[in-house]
Amino acid sequence: MVVSLKAADVIHSFWVPNLHGKKDMLPGLDSTIEFRADQPGAYRGQCAQFCGAEHALMAMLVVADAPARYAAWSAHQATPAAANALTDAATQHGRDVFEGSTCASCHTVQGTTAHGSLGPDLTHLMSRQSIAAGVLANTPGNLASWIHDPQAVKPGTLMPRVALSDTDLQALVLWLGTLQ
Repeated sequence: MVVSLKAADVIHSFWVPNLHGKKDMLPGLDSTIEFRADQPGAYRGQCAQFCGAEHALMAMLVVADAPARYAAWSAHQATPAAANALTDAATQHGRDVFEGSTCASCHTVQGTTAHGSLGPDLTHLMSRQSIAAGVLANTPGNLASWIHDPQAVKPGTLMPRVALSDTDLQALVLWLGTLQ
């Protein structure tokens, strides 16, 4: 597997100990790392370069699957968010909150008007095991806490606090929960 690596702000070091050595990521220089998993499984990685206040909270999980299973996952990841997920007014309101707030300025969700590039692509957010770079399990409650006050969860993160009413936050989390 070849993975493209980028650092926007400071030096980071991509490290998945059970798969390969470390690879430094320098701001402004794109690089790649090649690794191979001999067995299917989940392999934990970590930024191995002290890169700021949130350094210890920069985990990653590399999931190695059999080729056919990986091909199915990859094909699904290339599809836009399911439009049929807008089954009720609350879910539609959640999408409207997302598209009408700063969320859409930083994040992309394929199949919507959101095409930001600063934050992660959220098209299939709920297929992930964790959020906030491995800090929290990906649950509706944790997602609401993360959106409500990212600094309380991960001090130093670049994600700003988004001022939303309780109703808007609930609807947003409900809609994000449809992004399989």
